[in-house]
Amino acid sequence: MINKLSYIFEQNLKTYIKVIFNFLLVNDIGKKKEINNCLDKLNFTLPKGLNKKDIKLFGKYQVISQSKEYSVGYSDRSDLLIENDLPLVIYGDHSQTVKYVDNKFIIGADGVKILKPKEDILEKYFYYCLLGASVETKNYGRHFSLLKKENIIIPNIDIQQKVINFLDDLSNNKLNNKEYFNKFIETEIVSIHKKGLQKMLLAEEIQKQKNLIKKLKESILQDAITGKLTKDWRKENPDVDPVNELLRKIKVEKEKLIKDKKLKKDKLLSLINEEEIPFELPNGWVWQYFTDISYIVRGGSPRPINNYLTNDSKGFNWIKIGDTKIGGKYIKNTKQKIKKDGLSKTRKVIPGDFLLTNSMSFGRPYISKINGCIHDGWLLIRTSKKIIDEDFLYNLLSSKYVFESFKKSANGGVVQNLNIDKVKCTAIPIPPLSEQKEIVKKTEELLQKVKVIEEEIKKSEENTQMLMQSILKEAFEK
Repeated sequence: MINKLSYIFEQNLKTYIKVIFNFLLVNDIGKKKEINNCLDKLNFTLPKGLNKKDIKLFGKYQVISQSKEYSVGYSDRSDLLIENDLPLVIYGDHSQTVKYVDNKFIIGADGVKILKPKEDILEKYFYYCLLGASVETKNYGRHFSLLKKENIIIPNIDIQQKVINFLDDLSNNKLNNKEYFNKFIETEIVSIHKKGLQKMLLAEEIQKQKNLIKKLKESILQDAITGKLTKDWRKENPDVDPVNELLRKIKVEKEKLIKDKKLKKDKLLSLINEEEIPFELPNGWVWQYFTDISYIVRGGSPRPINNYLTNDSKGFNWIKIGDTKIGGKYIKNTKQKIKKDGLSKTRKVIPGDFLLTNSMSFGRPYISKINGCIHDGWLLIRTSKKIIDEDFLYNLLSSKYVFESFKKSANGGVVQNLNIDKVKCTAIPIPPLSEQKEIVKKTEELLQKVKVIEEEIKKSEENTQMLMQSILKEAFEK
């Protein structure tokens, strides 16, 4: 809990400082000063920073850089030691990190600004002021030139110390009932602090619920593809096609695909070896390699693509990842089109085709509702609806089993790519078509119930955000 409170303190400190500054200004207790005008000269020559290779795990002196961590290691280099004018405030010119240093130290690398406030400003108060300052981000650019133009509020030394004591105790969860500098403002800040913790705990609970929802979906899909959802249905419908009839239909459809030149002639219908079977199937189901029941190819990209893009309404739909929606199932339109002369360099898609993302949102399935073309970031999967129900296949491809199968065979490190040959050799469970339709029906019923729970979680998340915003608004309006 203490760690959580410290985290909330760091996250909300800018707000606390703004509330304090507002109080000081309104009550004419402090004066507004530009940070640049608050700085004093250092009484020593600034040594150069220590090279990263010279930083050790152990040593006499701490090495402090602009990293998020207070210290990045140790060194025995006394010639680089800073021990005068302590305490000092460290500002990371690139990272915008702010550190209060009251022990002798060594600078690590460049980009570190060592700041000493003037005599009428306490170092710890100045430190808190800098933590509360906001400047425009420049990614990894220099920020101090912007920071020094920011204004802070400087009260007398006595008030500064009281503010320091309050913020220190709040940070360490050691507040008592005494008044530090103003009881009303302190109560407001403590209220924001507690609400921040409440929001954090609610967010954690909401995340737990989201994780449970994810596992519940995975469980539903796993039960769907293993036949558990239709266990009772099979008892009530014992007269469905036997396994040999299902295999015959698959063979007929495969021969048709070969005739249509969508599969190679030398590719024979093959049965899964027992060693490759990941789980047991109900009677009447069969395992098939994905390539034995479908046409699987990678997309293609005419290059350079800009030479083939067109605004002509008669152009061909150019399907990209950006044409999909988060959590969506279908692709219904595209933002771009390509010219006719680009068709020979790409892959055509027809309504009902399945598209698998190759790298971004790895292995995510979509069903095309349009004619179009795809680049090499997609895999195209075309099957016969006589043996595979469209919605059943979608649920199958969305299952954890298939995703993990693809993941194990993926190429690449940080950005993974589907290995088309391994996708073709993925073992797919095939139930009779009539049972597939029943599985889809039961799956949709269960997923609809899950969707209702998801909507409630989303409302809770939105209410948590609105609660925090209203608290902050109220604090500044008072």
